[in-house]
Amino acid sequence: MKVEALSSVDKIYSALQHHEQNVYVLLDGARFDDIFAFLYKTDSHPEYIPLYRGTYYESVMEGGPCLVKTPVPGDLLSWYIEEGAKEMKGLLLSSELPLQDLAKHFRQFLEARIPNQE
Repeated sequence: MKVEALSSVDKIYSALQHHEQNVYVLLDGARFDDIFAFLYKTDSHPEYIPLYRGTYYESVMEGGPCLVKTPVPGDLLSWYIEEGAKEMKGLLLSSELPLQDLAKHFRQFLEARIPNQE
């Protein structure tokens, strides 16, 4: 599986022009007052999966990471390029994986083991 973080404007536009892979934004819910209101403000039918859904952390889902499939072109993508990246509210990604599979992949990174094995 290949997941590539897109950081430069050239890489972003190149990925979008070729439409070879799905484009996603992994949003940091802690950086939003209400991440779900934001999603519905930028898209009337957003495709997203809160990564805390169905996990031990579900009770704090609004403050957790949220993976959003980004329409090309779309308001969320425009917002990310103009503001989101600078404000460090998310990360733009491209992947051949569908939304469900990519969310499952990222869920394995929700916890980390510290040196004392906790």
